Amino acid sequence: MLVHPKAAPPNFHINGSCGASFQHFINWEKEEAMTIYGKLGRGSSKLRSINVWAQNEQVLCQRKLSFRPSIRPAKTFPPFRTYFMLASTMKLFRGPGLVSLVFLLAALVSVSEVDASKQPPGVKERYIHFLKQHREKSNSNTGGRYCNDMMKKRGLTRPNCKVKNSFIHASDTDIKDVCGNRGEPYGNMRLSCNPFRVTTCELKGGSTRPPCKYKHDNRPRHIAIACDQGYPVHYDEGKVILNRPQPCRR
Repeated sequence: MLVHPKAAPPNFHINGSCGASFQHFINWEKEEAMTIYGKLGRGSSKLRSINVWAQNEQVLCQRKLSFRPSIRPAKTFPPFRTYFMLASTMKLFRGPGLVSLVFLLAALVSVSEVDASKQPPGVKERYIHFLKQHREKSNSNTGGRYCNDMMKKRGLTRPNCKVKNSFIHASDTDIKDVCGNRGEPYGNMRLSCNPFRVTTCELKGGSTRPPCKYKHDNRPRHIAIACDQGYPVHYDEGKVILNRPQPCRR
């Protein structure tokens, strides 16, 4: 519980001071209520709620139920405390200070938006689409049903069967690093310096109408991807590079 400097010490329950200090605290609550809401009669609902709250607190104090302010249930606080804190804050930021506060809040919102969406504009959708189609981190690509199940799970069998699709078994970061210092230019794409575990699913037969049946190739290979502003956005299905022509220059 945040206690005004003029109020009673926050441990008045613990030290057994249920008399003068507690009454001073209640008087301050009433004074602040009058300041915020204007001249109110003693019979008003606002002051009555303070009195009820004060009586409950006094009973708890007399019974020595020492609820520390930091863990006291929120329902025991009078509803005015929030308004007092807001009013005190606005007093601190009058005039130019209020403008500074507004700009500070705007800056904090901008930072949070950047953290929530790190991809540059126009890249985010393509990057998410790439991950949905080609990144599958699990190590479950040994079974014969892997391709049939995974292609269906990723929505690549409707309305027609996709002829070919590869799943890279690595983290987002490891794949993204191919766009940086763990890859090198390969035409207009990037070729990974190290091989990745990849499963390529290829449609059996000539019809692309469901049901879709796939065969798989899970040989490790170097991946060739297209990057946009440092993010992978396309996987080259036509290149299965088991060995690099030459090692990366580092």
